[in-house]
Amino acid sequence: ILKDTGDCISVQILYNRVKHSPSFQELSQRIESSTEPVVVRGGAGSLTSFALAWVEENAPGPVVVVCADEDRAEALRNDLERLMEANLVGYFPSWDVAHFDGRSPHLDTVGLRIEALDQLHRAQGGIVVVPVAALMGHTLTPELFDLCLQTVRVGQEISPRDLADHLIEIGYERVTTVEGVGQFGMRGGILDYCS
Repeated sequence: ILKDTGDCISVQILYNRVKHSPSFQELSQRIESSTEPVVVRGGAGSLTSFALAWVEENAPGPVVVVCADEDRAEALRNDLERLMEANLVGYFPSWDVAHFDGRSPHLDTVGLRIEALDQLHRAQGGIVVVPVAALMGHTLTPELFDLCLQTVRVGQEISPRDLADHLIEIGYERVTTVEGVGQFGMRGGILDYCS
């Protein structure tokens, strides 16, 4: 929050002022008239997140932002979540274990990666922030990701057993008491899951 004539200015108000500034208007004209990529460098502080939020507002689909490292990616994601609705900001983190280490990645890491892939798959906008190291490994193909999806709508009837079978097929663990991401349990006709 900044001070302006004694009153506090919210980040959203500041963002609205910045995006209507002559510099942003010039950038808008360069992007609209250029057939080549427009490179923007050297944004200090939150200016980078302001510029990216503005690009997201004007882009036809999701925006992917690649950061040099995990710390910069997390800081950018945090800044963007202050400017935009949280559901519009995705994060595709690097794996938290080495390949062939014999350990499974933390379920939160898996969950964030799946949410980011879903955001890109839906192609409805938003920003996905990615540290460059996260791009170095393999991930699901769009076709395989499609096979993992199961849409259930309010009022729709679906067999809990069929849904349980689907969850097992895509890697969920069946447990008695659900305590974390990637687990599900069934008691009678009730299915409890955490994704």
